[in-house]
Amino acid sequence: MKIDLNLPARIRLIDLMPARGNLVTLKVVQDLTMKLALSQIEIQLWKVLVDGNSVTWDPTLDLSKTLVSYDLGTEEVKIVCQAILRADGEERLTVSDLPLAQLFLEEKSHAHEA
Repeated sequence: MKIDLNLPARIRLIDLMPARGNLVTLKVVQDLTMKLALSQIEIQLWKVLVDGNSVTWDPTLDLSKTLVSYDLGTEEVKIVCQAILRADGEERLTVSDLPLAQLFLEEKSHAHEA
């Protein structure tokens, strides 16, 4: 799956990743987390700050300028979809999660149709 993700989407996806699972799942989660992680340059450029469980960035930042293209594998997409559905079941999603959730869940449904 080819996808462009902005800064908040990357941070949210990392946040949704499971902390527990089998060895294969955890290896995919680890690799995906490293793929989505912010570089030191991005942290400085976008003035990203972490305070406890909260992540903030320069409020004047044009988020379209933070888009990064990714090519996610089948297992990565599957784990993201499972994480979104788990958060949905736990009622941890917010309105700002809707576009990201719809994007991944629609991709999953298209993959099943193919």
